[in-house]
Amino acid sequence: MLKKWFTIAAAVLLCGFLTVRAAQGKTLSALEAAQLRGAAEKGDAEAQWHVGVCYQFGFGVKKDLKQAVIWYRKSAEQGNAKAQFNLGCCYYRGEGVEKDFEQAVHWFRKAAEQGSDRALLWMGMCYGRGEGVEKDEKQAVYWLRRAAEKGEPWGQLNLGACLWRGAGIKKDPVEAVKWFRKAADKKNAMAQGCMGIAYMSGCGVEENPVEAVKYLRESVAGGCSKSQINLGWCHDFGFGVERDRKKAAEYFRKPAEEGVKEAQYKLAYHYLRGWGVEKNPVRAVELLRKSAAQGYSPAEFGLGWCYEFGWGVKKNIERAAMWYTQAANNDIDKDVVSPVEMERRRKIAEFALARVTYKIGVCHETGSDGKEKDVEAAAGYYHYAAALGYEPAKEALKRLGYY
Repeated sequence: MLKKWFTIAAAVLLCGFLTVRAAQGKTLSALEAAQLRGAAEKGDAEAQWHVGVCYQFGFGVKKDLKQAVIWYRKSAEQGNAKAQFNLGCCYYRGEGVEKDFEQAVHWFRKAAEQGSDRALLWMGMCYGRGEGVEKDEKQAVYWLRRAAEKGEPWGQLNLGACLWRGAGIKKDPVEAVKWFRKAADKKNAMAQGCMGIAYMSGCGVEENPVEAVKYLRESVAGGCSKSQINLGWCHDFGFGVERDRKKAAEYFRKPAEEGVKEAQYKLAYHYLRGWGVEKNPVRAVELLRKSAAQGYSPAEFGLGWCYEFGWGVKKNIERAAMWYTQAANNDIDKDVVSPVEMERRRKIAEFALARVTYKIGVCHETGSDGKEKDVEAAAGYYHYAAALGYEPAKEALKRLGYY
């Protein structure tokens, strides 16, 4: 009996040793892989999870996502929280199984109920996005808080973001910064970027340019593209660092090349003005088009400006009006940009639209710029511009006897 106990104990210890190696991504020998699989086939839930890991990432076996799902399921159905979480991830991403958000949430929930910090995080993310469940920001906060309180850095970051925006919970920038700081202390690059923004804006903490730049640099070192944009802005305007527009342009360049719309817009502005780069309006327009294609309203406004004044493109006030209209009606960023900023963007775009609409009216009234002289058509454009509050249009309508 004692010998049998030692045999069982040895098998358990061997399985534990091999599964740790598999989880760490270390290469397994054929013998080790066979021993691990043997334990899994005998019903060891932990070994089954690790066999799934091996198949998912190709550790000691040929990568096979369908096999990974099979083994995760075996382990998950025995209540292994790690396998439940991994199976949820497979359903969420559609790896080895058809994508199914509801099934993903089903398995995330089971793992979360056992206290899995990553499962708690993903329950919060799914409720926040409305994936697999009806969108519910309060439920998102509930799950994110549980993840955050267990020390999960992404949970801390996302709970901070909810507090920062007032999503599912009363807006509280001070409390938001507390959670950002906890995640930043764990080297979470996005949280470091959020700390940089907080110190830039003086929201939740006292404004501190030096601290802002410190956090932004740490965030950039961690690979956060958004922080490169903010660090570029600091160099553009000498916030916490010596003003250096050449360096600012370099910070904008990498995220712009990666397709980040804000960076494309800012780098375009540098090419328009010749700030830190050789002036190149044509290149600026190329970047503005890429940014505008992603629905970035400042880039749409920028294209309107280029067409209105002939910068990098042939002057065309009708196309300018089209881009200004798009910018004025754009609300794509309403969930990530403050209402005050959204209203500022709209008013600027509407004023520019009123200005070019008035210019089109002038062309019709005078028969210039290829337009036939047509006072009635001119009055129509003047009326539209006047409705947007453009005073010269109102004066033109008085002159034509419409007021």
